[in-house]
Amino acid sequence: WSAGETVIRQGEPGDAVLLLAEGRARVELHDGPGPARRIAAFVPGDLVGEMALVLREPRSADVIAETDVVAYALSAEDFDAIASRHPDLGLVLTRVVADRLGASASDGLSGKSVDRYRILRCVGRGGMAIVVEAEETAGGRRVALKVLAPAHLHCNPDADEMF
Repeated sequence: WSAGETVIRQGEPGDAVLLLAEGRARVELHDGPGPARRIAAFVPGDLVGEMALVLREPRSADVIAETDVVAYALSAEDFDAIASRHPDLGLVLTRVVADRLGASASDGLSGKSVDRYRILRCVGRGGMAIVVEAEETAGGRRVALKVLAPAHLHCNPDADEMF
């Protein structure tokens, strides 16, 4: 991708994960009226788009090339085939996602809407879940939401029942 091009577009299907080989990119979130909000940056060696792949949700933000970018892609289909033979790959990738959800410098959930709530910030993490402070979009009531950690969703078919 050339500088200024969109590498990943918010709302598109999470059909691949990218490994940034060269260049820099920024992550922009469109979460309300007005301009997009920059929430993260990527450099060579970073995984890009793993959240949508692991969670099987549409892309949650745009990734824009700040310089010329070269990336290697692993399709969702190929990822699933490899992860079925090597379960540790799934654990590694879901750990990357979990680290971005409330533990890294750029929280992957803050500012996003889930159902009728807008996530404000991560307030805690445990072995199985992430707790976030959120606000109801209608009425503004503050609540705590407990979100099952992605590693459990991907690697443990009984996790939702235990949760």
